Amino acid sequence: MRRSAGVVLGCALGVLACGGDDSAGEDGEPDAATRPPDMQSDAGSGDAGVIAGPETCNLSGIWIARQNAESIAAGQPQYANTWYYYELTQRGTELEVTRHMDCGLEVLGTVNVVVTPATTNALRVHNLQVGRKGTVTPQSDGTCALALERFWSVRGVSEARYLPTPRSRDATLAQLQTELPLPPASMPAATEDWDGDGKPGIGWIVSGIVQGERHTAQRDWTRYFSAPGYTLRAASDFREDVVVRAEFSVEEIVYDSSPGLNQVSQPNAAAAHTLTMRFLGRTRDDARASMVSGDDAVTCANVRSALPPTRALR
Repeated sequence: MRRSAGVVLGCALGVLACGGDDSAGEDGEPDAATRPPDMQSDAGSGDAGVIAGPETCNLSGIWIARQNAESIAAGQPQYANTWYYYELTQRGTELEVTRHMDCGLEVLGTVNVVVTPATTNALRVHNLQVGRKGTVTPQSDGTCALALERFWSVRGVSEARYLPTPRSRDATLAQLQTELPLPPASMPAATEDWDGDGKPGIGWIVSGIVQGERHTAQRDWTRYFSAPGYTLRAASDFREDVVVRAEFSVEEIVYDSSPGLNQVSQPNAAAAHTLTMRFLGRTRDDARASMVSGDDAVTCANVRSALPPTRALR
């Protein structure tokens, strides 16, 4: 029974790993034959004869977001929710992240996985995406093609030591595993105790069919893009949530865990993982931005409340 529970848990943990790449090859990277196409060519669903103007494809302002990813464990889906706060600046078609926070994560399924408040606080000040670039290109069908470049992150280890330069580097996970291998399970002292709990890496609290704790380090890259069925409709003000596609790859090392909780996660390669984006206005004077507090922890709590966790991909 313990072995079976561990397999279920292994597929649900890792959070970003629970979503994984859309179609992975042997090294865990997207298969070139099935990888989502470039964003500027696939955002629209047909030419409607309407050309979106630059003013209707301007994403400058305050956004909150929830990434959703799926894994399959013992025949059952597991859903990872990861929250973000963004302030974006756009000039022409060029987009840039000017402020960002990771606002926590949670996995729902046959097991539920959360991080402690201390871990959430630590995540908020690491892997800052300020300077991350993208493009937003008007399309002839009245949509805007969004492409936010690849961004590498780590959890529970040194960002300076285990991340590529630049952090947008178009490398595979297998390449980094060779060039900058994470500390193996036998070397927990080489990790960083981000949450100050005296254990290596970051801590995860598990409940459901099994219970306990895990302490791990992770490394991943993400990118976001519009695609058929996941389009960004042109608008001067975005009053409805925007849902675009997410793609990523991830690795995880387990350093300490409760019995039966040491398996690493496996992605659902067939799932269409997503990023749900909600616009809060161009500036903090907008009433929708009232959730933005002078206390970043409060802001992140408000982000999670506004976009509650879901057992789905959108």
